[in-house]
Amino acid sequence: MIKKIIFIFIFLSQFIYSLSNYKNFEDSYIEIKCGELKDSFFMIKYDIENEKVYIGLNSLFYFLEIYNLEIDLKNRQVKGNFDDKNIDIKFNDNDSFIMDNSIYIDINSLKEKLNFKVADFDFSLLTLTLVPNFSLPYEIREKSKIERLRLDEEKLEEEIDVNMTSKIFSPGFLKINWSKSDLKNSNYNFEYEYGTQFLYGDLYLSGELYPKNKIVYGNLTYSNFFKNNDLILGNFSMITPHFINLDSEIIGISLKEEDTYMTRDGGITTIKGEAENAQVIELYREFTLIDYIYPKSKYFEFKIFDGILNSDYILKIYYNDGRIEEKKVFSLTDMDILEKGKNRTSIQVGKNSNNGNPQGISHIYYGLTDNLTVGLGAMNLISSNEKKYRFLENDIIFNTQHKTFPTLITYRNFFETKEKENSYNLIIDQKLKSYSLKFLQEKYSPFVFNENKIKEYTSISLGKSFNKNSFEIGFNDKKYFEDLKDYESKNIYLSWYTSIFSPLSFSIKMEKDIYRNNNYSVFYPSISYSGIFSIILDGEIGKEREDKYYTQNYNLRLTKRDIEIIKNKLFLDIGIYARYSNINEKFRYGITFNLKLDDYVHLDFTSSTNINEDRNRNTINSIKMTKLLNLNSPLDKADNNSSVSNSWITGKVYLDKNGNHIFDNNDIPLPNVEILVDNRSFIIDKNGKYVANGISGNKISTVTVNRKTIDPTYKNTDGPLKIKSKNSSILHLDIPIQPISIISGNIILTEDFTEKQFIQNLSLINILLEKDNEVVAETDPEFDGMYFFEDVLPGKYTIKFNYLGYENIDFSSNSIEIEVKNSDEGDYFEGLDTEMIKKEKEEDKN
Repeated sequence: MIKKIIFIFIFLSQFIYSLSNYKNFEDSYIEIKCGELKDSFFMIKYDIENEKVYIGLNSLFYFLEIYNLEIDLKNRQVKGNFDDKNIDIKFNDNDSFIMDNSIYIDINSLKEKLNFKVADFDFSLLTLTLVPNFSLPYEIREKSKIERLRLDEEKLEEEIDVNMTSKIFSPGFLKINWSKSDLKNSNYNFEYEYGTQFLYGDLYLSGELYPKNKIVYGNLTYSNFFKNNDLILGNFSMITPHFINLDSEIIGISLKEEDTYMTRDGGITTIKGEAENAQVIELYREFTLIDYIYPKSKYFEFKIFDGILNSDYILKIYYNDGRIEEKKVFSLTDMDILEKGKNRTSIQVGKNSNNGNPQGISHIYYGLTDNLTVGLGAMNLISSNEKKYRFLENDIIFNTQHKTFPTLITYRNFFETKEKENSYNLIIDQKLKSYSLKFLQEKYSPFVFNENKIKEYTSISLGKSFNKNSFEIGFNDKKYFEDLKDYESKNIYLSWYTSIFSPLSFSIKMEKDIYRNNNYSVFYPSISYSGIFSIILDGEIGKEREDKYYTQNYNLRLTKRDIEIIKNKLFLDIGIYARYSNINEKFRYGITFNLKLDDYVHLDFTSSTNINEDRNRNTINSIKMTKLLNLNSPLDKADNNSSVSNSWITGKVYLDKNGNHIFDNNDIPLPNVEILVDNRSFIIDKNGKYVANGISGNKISTVTVNRKTIDPTYKNTDGPLKIKSKNSSILHLDIPIQPISIISGNIILTEDFTEKQFIQNLSLINILLEKDNEVVAETDPEFDGMYFFEDVLPGKYTIKFNYLGYENIDFSSNSIEIEVKNSDEGDYFEGLDTEMIKKEKEEDKN
């Protein structure tokens, strides 16, 4: 009996709650959100009596951009193929109704039948939030777009618009330097630098004309000669094992890739490299400025004595011509693993430039697998103490390439063939999520440590970097041989670097000697700032256990560069240093002024004053004059701060009257236009000519026109151009400018659609502008059907209208042809209209 009552109750409730009164539901406008999609004016049907919300499937699919599902009103059915699945969903009278040529369903049916993870309606905020269990078309499109952009970017990187060609000979560039290091003395130096294209390579020479006439340095370089290696004939810097002391400047032949590298020797990190025409080189570790130098030549070197292992280093190089370059320092002991079947080769042979000792190194690396690289090398070297070494080097580099816990193992064995002795370096680098664990061991044979004094060095460290902070704890054990005796030192250290208040950085390192209970403790605090000026304050505070007081040493260095005294002509550099030790409680300090005059010649006047512990003052005044000549056109004005190895781009910017991309007699040069080369600014003179100098050689640069410096109705015809430069080369590049036009029209509503249907259909229309069968622009119509294209250059175009939905939508004109003619001023083209009509069905045609 009870079962019958329940059945009758359910039956009556179904009958009582019927959707037959759906015509009384109110139209309400809400905000709907689904992922990145959002519509703040989305219409729903609202059942006030039962507080239920119904959504039209047509509007929903339009909102979600799902166009390949068919809505069958007669059978209340949705079918088609979506997300690689066949869809066939039916709705009944209890959860749906038909109105305005659409099926309306309630929220629960949306969640259950249309596979939504979340379908929540907030009555207080009038917001519907949807989370589907499938990928939406816009998500797939965005993924495809990102992939396409990545591929396009790779393609653009490979595509070069203009290549500077190598030449058998060109006049090149000559820089002359006259200097007096001390104005009190009569001695002076007269030097030169010369760069040019020679025998299809890059020739660089530097030398003296007075007091001695000689070539100091010179080489001929062929960039990317073999597998990204540069071939150098002449002077170069040889990359030698860090445990052998020898002069690395060689005259000979080099086939090598890296020009900046790092080695570690017994806790001392050495960074060497080349940077021609550099004014200042700053060294950063974990965002912290730790050192800077003013290089005296193209070679530079940093030495870091703190024993830190888990650090990457960045060089920030300020060039005299205004360029700023950042380089990550390449480590010879942490070489990248090679892919299977790939190889890397390097050969360097020659003799020392100072004493003529022969030196030679050859090496080859080969990828056995994607995880394992092996290397074989041979060395024939003579140290600075005239000691001869004959090494065979074997390398094993293994990288697990695990995503979460990657391990890199580098093992290098050095076998001295004459003495039959082995030395080795081992590094194990283990990543533990956000932590880095590093083990390093160096062990040297008697034949080696008799000269370099280090018998064995072992270190282990654990580091972590996060939010501009870096922590490291480590242990070092060093065994060395000196004065025919064995010595050993052991210490533990803890360091912290932070640049959370960037550009102000702070670091502190605590080190404690634990060998034989020496208990010597030392602290190394450091504060640095790199911004409108550079400052480094270093300290060393140490104490033996039995000592009563700490010993304290402090060093301060402050530099302010390029203070503009006279606009674009006179600049001032100021450098201050100070040293203090509490042992003698005395200061040493000094100040340097450097005045730079940039005009027809570059003039440097430097005054340096040093005051020692006894307050004795020593002042040295010096002067240097520099002139750069473009031997291709000696009368052209040149930036005297540029290097002779830099490239130049010269030409005119002109109004292209006939659109032939060639500067003709009738074309008009445009003055005062700004040319941007990799965002460096060059202003055109009154004749429309520009000279862009100081461009890095053998690199890809982007050349464009600053749109703000030309008439708003004009545009650079060719757009940004990618230029592959060559050292010491000049490219003549005229840049045409043409007027731009605007194209506009309307998609017109016809009697085939209601205004509401018309607006819905407009959201699914895409309009393309094509030239020579390639899409040059695309747009969407406004809510009233109007569309327009801006910045249209002269040429013949086709406007195409595309409907992306599944309704029977067509246009009275699917495409419109238009020719935008060249003129002094751009035109406004309007009235390029088409009508939205219903597409004729196939059965109607028959």
